[in-house]
Parts: sequence; structure tokens; C-alpha cells
Amino acid sequence: MELTYKIELTNKNQIGGTSVGLPTTYFRLQLDNGNKISPSSIFVDADLEATKLSTDDKFIIPAGAKPTRLNLFYDQTRASIKLEVNNQV
Repeated sequence: MELTYKIELTNKNQIGGTSVGLPTTYFRLQLDNGNKISPSSIFVDADLEATKLSTDDKFIIPAGAKPTRLNLFYDQTRASIKLEVNNQV
């Protein structure tokens, strides 16, 4: 099973400013057995005064495991999102 997601990154710096980038290497998906897994490694960057939507962002979930929480970390900020697996097709 895979959990795919997208990140929208907006760089509000004006021309001549600094670039903005976001590594996902610190993101963690917590499973029902307590294990935490990392995503396939990506880096999202946006040009000055632009917005970019990431691609190929995913967690590969081991067979039989269910994700329970998604923890996102960036620059000493943390967001935690509760997840529920729905088996409807």
C-alpha cells in the first residue's frame, strides 16, 4: 500500500531575494504497530514569487500495517495529522 501526498510551496520573496526549499526527509508516518517510517526522499523548491506543487511524494506502507498519524516537521514547526484507513473501494 502507498500513501501519496502533495506539498504546495509558495516563495513570497521578491526578485533578488533568497530561494525557498523544503526537504521531506524529516516527515514521518506512524503505523498502528507504533513504527514510524520515512517517505521516499524528495526536495521541493519554488522560484522567487512563485508557487510549486510537488510530485512523487509517497510513503510505502508494509503489508498489513495501517497508518494512524502523519507527522510533518519544518524549521522547528510540527504538524500532526490523524489518519484513518477506510477499506471502501
